Amino acid sequence: MANIPEGYTYTRCDQYSADEFLAMFQSDSMREIVAAYIKDNPKDIYNTDDEIAVHQIHDGLVVNSMNDVDHRGTTKRYHYPSH
Repeated sequence: MANIPEGYTYTRCDQYSADEFLAMFQSDSMREIVAAYIKDNPKDIYNTDDEIAVHQIHDGLVVNSMNDVDHRGTTKRYHYPSH
């Protein structure tokens, strides 16, 4: 950690209470994931590591939900066959 000048204090800006952590997410699907994460991982402070973890949970659910669905955009088409 860098040296903190005398008279100053150091406070991490990536620390959140459970309520603050939940409030960071707006979509209903993310709020459900975060609420379940908080329930499964109770602690006083959540941080960037927890934020990354819930995004990975979300990304895993989105990828898994793409099986047998055509996803069409304006320039590309994707098909993810199930195995």
